[in-house]
Amino acid sequence: MENKDIEEIRNLFLKVYHKFSCQTQILKKNYGITIHQANIILLLNNKDYISMTELSERVYLNKSTVSGIVFRMFKKGWVNVERFENDRRRLRITLTEEGKSLAQWLEASQVWNIFTPIGKLEGKKIEELLSSLKELVSHLDWSHPSSEDVLLTIEDHGQTLFEKDMK
Repeated sequence: MENKDIEEIRNLFLKVYHKFSCQTQILKKNYGITIHQANIILLLNNKDYISMTELSERVYLNKSTVSGIVFRMFKKGWVNVERFENDRRRLRITLTEEGKSLAQWLEASQVWNIFTPIGKLEGKKIEELLSSLKELVSHLDWSHPSSEDVLLTIEDHGQTLFEKDMK
């Protein structure tokens, strides 16, 4: 693949990211809901309940981060959190009626629905896009490097950022 193709792909991803970022800022500023909260609400809307472990896996966040998000959603009255009867260590998360109403609003809202244009593609194009994105994701490194790892990687390619900035 030529560099100009890679550059065009990068620029297109940046456009999508920018649009997504703008939409999430609108959600937070105008409606007081974060992207993670919206994602959890929409995920729960299609389920009777979800465990904290499954939820953290589905939203690609660690359990402690998800716990904090769910706690804030509980305080807002959007979710209920209960312990499983057969395992008191596990938590079951469900939507409240207010959470269900919010899910319906999010699904209908143009503020959230940046994926509407995908539905305008032909079925074959959607399948190709899905296949390509799955392949791309399979090649991503999902480990979370520490800042030291990033610095070491930069050092392997010459000077550190700090050395470069000091010149």
